[in-house]
Amino acid sequence: MDGVENLVKGAEEAKSVKHIVFTSSTLVCRNGYVPKHDTDYCPPNLYGESKMIGEKIVRGLKNPSFTWTIVRPSIVWGPWFWFSVKRTFFMLIDKGLYWHPTAKPLTKQKTYVGNTVFMLANCLFSPVKKVNGKTFYLIDYPSHTIQEWANEIQVTLNKKEIKVAPMWLLRLGGYMGDFLKLLGFSEQQVPLTSFRLNNMLTEVNCPNDGIQELCQKLPYSSDDGVRATAQWLYERGDISNMRVDKNNSILEN
Repeated sequence: MDGVENLVKGAEEAKSVKHIVFTSSTLVCRNGYVPKHDTDYCPPNLYGESKMIGEKIVRGLKNPSFTWTIVRPSIVWGPWFWFSVKRTFFMLIDKGLYWHPTAKPLTKQKTYVGNTVFMLANCLFSPVKKVNGKTFYLIDYPSHTIQEWANEIQVTLNKKEIKVAPMWLLRLGGYMGDFLKLLGFSEQQVPLTSFRLNNMLTEVNCPNDGIQELCQKLPYSSDDGVRATAQWLYERGDISNMRVDKNNSILEN
């Protein structure tokens, strides 16, 4: 938060800064909550609260000498996501360890890194009147359910059809994970907790009409992103297989 204040102060003193895009987070509101307007906040944790305070610093500027835009990225995925739950997601599907948590379609908004960069560029280089003082959610559109995305990955990795896990088994696994955390195991060592299960079952639906109007068509489809990501993971040795074409060569993006 001090960093945001220092950045704003430095930009004001420099007088040469024309436009700043401040990166916030969808976690200025808890998962499952759809904000009524840009300043309708309900952060679920300290991280979200710090982003909320950062936004308030920016919004509180009096006649700044520069244009400002706030972006709230959803979960970003794609090649080079070294430490990400979405990277683990690909690897679990590759090993046949992922099961759908429910047959009910669950929307989990996210953004492929190529589209994220495209949206950021539009926020930065569009006419001032379209972006000044605006807040944009960086979310791919149209949105896909977690089941649709997992099935895309499963087909690309040439794996068997994904099954649906019994809810009682997931609840049991969550309780066991809670117990292991009490014993001192870290978040990375515990595959499932009740908190993580509840997050899995909570839909994320943030308003992204503004970014759609600004950017129009995105450059990458979900399938494009899955193929490029699978190719990167395959070349790194993180996954064992990819679907091949008639010439027995890897299908590339």
